[in-house]
Amino acid sequence: MEKKNTIFCDIDGTIFKYRKFETYKTTPAEPIQSTIEYLQKRHEEGHMIIIITARPHDMLSHTLLIVTG
Repeated sequence: MEKKNTIFCDIDGTIFKYRKFETYKTTPAEPIQSTIEYLQKRHEEGHMIIIITARPHDMLSHTLLIVTG
């Protein structure tokens, strides 16, 4: 049985192109397509993907909306 990995991935600058913090709610998040494709492939292979961020708690709803679509 192949061992599966756990991949920790930051949101800003890794999954989405970097934006200044004060513009998060007023500018659209631009996905980094190569990262998205990599994470999707690893997920399909059965690896666990954990998304992390240093965003403040008051950005939780906004963050969940952009990550989950």
